[in-house]
Amino acid sequence: MIHLVVFNTGEVSNSSEAHPDTGTDEPGNSWSVNITLNGEPIQKALTLTSPVEPAEERECLWYLEHYTNSPFHADRAEKCVQILDRYAISLYSQLRLDKILLNQGNTASNPGTADKNPQTLLLEVVETTDKPIDQPIHRLYWELLIRLPTSPLFQPSLFEPSPTSAVGKVIITRSFSSDSLAVNRLPIRNSGIALKPAIGTERQIFNVLLVVARDLDPNKPEADPTIGLEPLLAIQKELQKRESGCLLSVEVVRPGTFTAFNKHLKAATQEHGKGYYHLVHFDVHGVVKMRAEGADKGSKVPTAGLLFASKTFGRAMDFVPTKKIVTLLHEHGIELVVLNACESANPRSGDSANLAKALLDEGVYNVVAMQCKVMSGAAMLFSSRFYQKFLQERLPFSEAVSEAQMWLSEHTQRSAKYGLEVSLQDWIVPVVYVKDKDAQIIDHSSLNPKTPPTPPDLLSWPQSLSKPSQKDGIPELIGRGRDCLALERDLIESGLVFLHGVGGVGKSALLQHLTSIWKATQFTKRVLYVDFASSPTVNHCRFIERVRSQIDPGSVTRLQKFRNWISTHRDDDKYSQADITEFVNELHERSTILVLDSLDLPLSFLPSGFRSGSLSTEQRERLISLISRIVDYVPTGSQKKPLIILTSRHEKWFWQRYFPNISGRYFHLKEPDGPSAQSIAYQVLHRVGVDTAAWAVKETNTLHHILSHLNRNPLALELFLPYYKDLGSLDEALDTLFNGRFDYYWFKASTSKLSRPGGDRIFRDIDELVKSARYELRMSLRCLFFFWLEGPSSVGFLGAIHKEGLHKNSIEEEADTLGTYWKVLYDLGICDMPSPGTVAIRPLHPVFTLYLRCWGEEYNIGEDRVTDLQLLNVFRFSFDETIMSLTIQQAKGELDFEAYCQIMKRSMPNAMTCMKIYSIGPLPIEQWPRDSMIAFLDASRISFHDDVPEQRRLMASVDTLLNAYVNFYGGSQKALKPEDLAFALHLSNHLGTIYLFELDVGVSRAEEQIELSLSLIRASESKYHAMTLPQDMYRKMLTFRLKATASLLRKKFEEADKYWKLQTEIEVAVLGSGPGDTANNALFANVRNMDTPTNDPEINGMRQVVRDAFLGVLPEMAKMRQASWKVLIEYFRKHSVNDRENIPIQQIAPLIANFGQATSGLSRQFKRVVNVTEDVGFTLPIVGHAGWLVNQLDEAADQGNSKTLFKSHISLYEEALKARNFTDAEMHLKALTQQMEVLDQIPEEVRSQIKATQMIFNLYKNMDPEAQEQIRNFSSQLATEFSSPERHAEAQKMMAQLLPAFANLLQNDK
Repeated sequence: MIHLVVFNTGEVSNSSEAHPDTGTDEPGNSWSVNITLNGEPIQKALTLTSPVEPAEERECLWYLEHYTNSPFHADRAEKCVQILDRYAISLYSQLRLDKILLNQGNTASNPGTADKNPQTLLLEVVETTDKPIDQPIHRLYWELLIRLPTSPLFQPSLFEPSPTSAVGKVIITRSFSSDSLAVNRLPIRNSGIALKPAIGTERQIFNVLLVVARDLDPNKPEADPTIGLEPLLAIQKELQKRESGCLLSVEVVRPGTFTAFNKHLKAATQEHGKGYYHLVHFDVHGVVKMRAEGADKGSKVPTAGLLFASKTFGRAMDFVPTKKIVTLLHEHGIELVVLNACESANPRSGDSANLAKALLDEGVYNVVAMQCKVMSGAAMLFSSRFYQKFLQERLPFSEAVSEAQMWLSEHTQRSAKYGLEVSLQDWIVPVVYVKDKDAQIIDHSSLNPKTPPTPPDLLSWPQSLSKPSQKDGIPELIGRGRDCLALERDLIESGLVFLHGVGGVGKSALLQHLTSIWKATQFTKRVLYVDFASSPTVNHCRFIERVRSQIDPGSVTRLQKFRNWISTHRDDDKYSQADITEFVNELHERSTILVLDSLDLPLSFLPSGFRSGSLSTEQRERLISLISRIVDYVPTGSQKKPLIILTSRHEKWFWQRYFPNISGRYFHLKEPDGPSAQSIAYQVLHRVGVDTAAWAVKETNTLHHILSHLNRNPLALELFLPYYKDLGSLDEALDTLFNGRFDYYWFKASTSKLSRPGGDRIFRDIDELVKSARYELRMSLRCLFFFWLEGPSSVGFLGAIHKEGLHKNSIEEEADTLGTYWKVLYDLGICDMPSPGTVAIRPLHPVFTLYLRCWGEEYNIGEDRVTDLQLLNVFRFSFDETIMSLTIQQAKGELDFEAYCQIMKRSMPNAMTCMKIYSIGPLPIEQWPRDSMIAFLDASRISFHDDVPEQRRLMASVDTLLNAYVNFYGGSQKALKPEDLAFALHLSNHLGTIYLFELDVGVSRAEEQIELSLSLIRASESKYHAMTLPQDMYRKMLTFRLKATASLLRKKFEEADKYWKLQTEIEVAVLGSGPGDTANNALFANVRNMDTPTNDPEINGMRQVVRDAFLGVLPEMAKMRQASWKVLIEYFRKHSVNDRENIPIQQIAPLIANFGQATSGLSRQFKRVVNVTEDVGFTLPIVGHAGWLVNQLDEAADQGNSKTLFKSHISLYEEALKARNFTDAEMHLKALTQQMEVLDQIPEEVRSQIKATQMIFNLYKNMDPEAQEQIRNFSSQLATEFSSPERHAEAQKMMAQLLPAFANLLQNDK
């Protein structure tokens, strides 16, 4: 080994000379260092200068910490890579490593004097501790020397692993010392770690304590909480497979609070003695805060710390400063620490900001930490490689870190924003600090030569680590890390958790995954899991047997002796009360987690013929009594109360029904979020052989629609997506899912192939129920054929069935029967209880609808067949009644507006089906569900604001419906009667509003829609007469308002003013002169009888809502619009629309958006809108134009808004060209090329320009520098021309010359 020590003597000077590359005159840093080689001094007082200027150093820090969040700044990142290359070369040259290593190489190549193999270079960077230093030498990126760049001018062949090279491996360590001469400083010795045998075996064991803390707020983005856990568990499994060698014990602090960490360490020290844990791994967030320190509370210094879980449920994370952490570790003899935490070794802000240094000062010998922020993907890769080398292959601590750093340098692809990947040279972020000794696991027992180390597949992590073996039968968990932490926290704090969630959401998969982790990490002494859905049916006796078989596996043989006895005797005779008391006591003898999964099965009121796993009334009561005794038992003496999880598909009321006197915390396992659901979908598709890697944006968008249609339910995804392979395309799959039928026997067979635990149960339960149901119920179920996610109201549904003659009994009789069957369906988990605040609307499970689409054609002998027309009629009448029922409840104040919008969002598939029915063929106009469709569309603006792909899909159906309505009832002249025109205008205005304010499809598309509205008004009023009802006139007014706004955006001021005056005339006529003007408020006058009180408080409340809207909210919004209009007119007259640099677009955006506020719906929500707007005013913080474009890009990506994404990329592409930044421009060009595939309204000339430019970029890469400079000048000029609409013609001519010019340049280049 070559041992090189670079010691900072503490002499620091600043240089104010301009840097030759940057030309800046910012002061740089230099240090006076002593250098020793193998203990001999070779250089004293060498001046070492910072390889880069401060501005360049800041750029490098941006690259390491923020590039993944700004992946389109590729040119900036490329420059940073060049800076880092120059940085590494400078360090190499200043240390004169070429001369030092050349001498070592000559010695190594001299036969008989040394080993011919390349040696390891141990470079120890030592910071002085005998004087304060503002700029420590540790701030330099020494780790760059691990992997040096190569170029024609710099070829460090001495670092190449060849027989003539001096160095084959480089290890960089950081340390502190007061020995400024560093003479005779020997290499840090490898120190064997004292291991003790594990209990029950002669094999020694290495103990790791893991601390994990994350923000549990689901609305905040968070890193994967398994970064540290998964690599450790993977190594643990590998070590267990061996016949000899050390074992690994992993314990996790739960919950991840500092208090729990303190208690965990104290308990271990009391039981095993100081230093029980060999290593503590912190998988938490690290931060540096300005905090007051010492006696002078007025002055603040940068202070490093870690963020632990909050001490109080639901509060912000708890910042714990360095001092408290290191004191605790020192108290319990911790010698090795791994810190995944960002900035945990920050050397740029003084000693108080460097947690790693503080740890070394308090007795920790080896520390791995991060010198700046680290990406979660890099942290996972680093941890996995480090633990493989340190624990599996037993390399010294610092060498294992070096191996992990090299691994990162060889695998640089990192996930970035917008679904992109970037190359990031972040192997320099993790650093190792060493004091006195370098830890190494010395295994005194001989390794079995037949079982060599088998390193896990590190490149496939984290997927490979979270995917258990086939023997485990546990599917991979995706996107549930935060749920795991939250469930653990609830379990610890309350002791009892009622876990609920719809069937197929992943409850059993989550619990089986957690139980395996809890066992592996010794959460408690025992982890007991009982699945009540397993066969045979689990009553209280079998429950006892299954628990005891886990407590004492040997008891299984004894249980076998009872089987014959059980088959001939009643179960309730098997255990006496004394036996049960003994069993309850046994559960409290040691710390235990008891998980009772699928309790809704044994507690079901359905007989076993309807639902497998259900118990008789007597058996059910015995089981409830036993569980209650376990929960209510009060431990005595050394007994410990078990932590218990009870699971079912049902919500709070279910638990209160069966366990009314037991209190616990309710945990709702929801559907996975969008990205996680997409990952699950990809996993399912890959399993059946579908290559999603070749998918374009179009397929991804279609998959998004399928996920929404199936409510992101993992079981529904696993059932349906394999069917896509037989259909041929995703579009066809979506269409089939929307209104098609499936093969019953294919689906039934596919349930046996499901990977999810118990995934076939809900399908099997539905099948058993349907086959054993009587005729009327089977008929009712058939009529639910078209409903997705949201079911119909009971009254409307039964009325529609009777109207079609499908039920023979009276509605009253069937209502009672159907009410009973709704309870049956709920018990099975097929439908949920009515949505909060409603009395009739029941969410339906997507698997239930999938089943109906399969079973609909299956009839018993003698059953009447239901025609498609009858199904359609039942559906459209039921849907109309359902929406109106919801709207009335909301208007009466019985239904929260947010819940109302959520129900409407889930009802979108039903609404689109209804639109399709009415678009196919003409029906009597009085049968059209106009009021319900208006109510749905009004709510949809809020419901789909955050889901642009679904909003766009809905708008396509509305457009089809509008055209059908006008063609059916307007004739060739497209003239509608006044009472019919109002509905058409509402549809058209809705489309115009969405196009203009929400979907960002461009003013042209919105203008087309507005012109259609105006043409309908002209044609209809010409043939008939003008609308006179105030509510109809209001829709006409909205058309004029939209026209005025569109004209303003086009800077057609006269036209804008004309239509604004027209809308104002109607506005005054309809709403009066302002809030409170009842005399001239035509809307209010039209319903003046609302002043008359009634005996019905609900009607009075509803009237008050309408009164508030007519007299307060709507006039108030009109007043705001008038004020806004004056500001907008003045603003647009002063500024050019294309003068984007000077228009503070964030200021006028709220003004423009105000015109798009929906004015129907009569909701309290609009009063809230008015109040909030008045509170905050119109002015928002202004950022630079480029920053605003990036913000717009972020928002569009979050919403899935392809149009805005396209426009943002165009703008950023133009700006990159103007700045002659071809690297960034090419990134945006690639994104534009992908987006073009799914957007159908891009002008052909724009498509041609993008394709031509793509070709140009491909040619550009192969040109010489002079030709590239010509192209940069040309493209920059072209971008400037295209940014001005008035000069498009000139720019087009330039484009026409573009390809010939390139051909000439290319020819000259050849």
